[in-house]
Amino acid sequence: MQAPLAPSALAPSVTREAATVSRAGSAVIDDNWAEAMVQARGRSVRLQRAQADRLPALLNAVVRGPAAPPSVADLQPSLTIELTGPGSADTVEILGAQVRYTRLRDGQPKAVTVLTPNAAQLQALQAEADRLLGR
Repeated sequence: MQAPLAPSALAPSVTREAATVSRAGSAVIDDNWAEAMVQARGRSVRLQRAQADRLPALLNAVVRGPAAPPSVADLQPSLTIELTGPGSADTVEILGAQVRYTRLRDGQPKAVTVLTPNAAQLQALQAEADRLLGR
């Protein structure tokens, strides 16, 4: 098991500086990612895309949830998943019953979306993250 990583410094600063805050529940995870970092409860794991199994489908299901008012700014995430690829980074943070989805392109904030997916989708994502963290 890898040593715990510090919580992402990107999401809070991006939240304050984001170019747009989307309220549309039509987000889609960028398919151009090569590596995922999963963090929860002081544990973390880095995965290549080929090792991510069900993670891409579960993330896309969660970020397609209905939009929510951005009321989660001060909450600490129980789960953080960062996807990185050439010139891009997507971060999905679980904050209670809501999700904050942050997109960076070429190091610049592009959008922050706050969503409220259904509980079953959140549970499935959490279960997959727990499985990956147990590797």
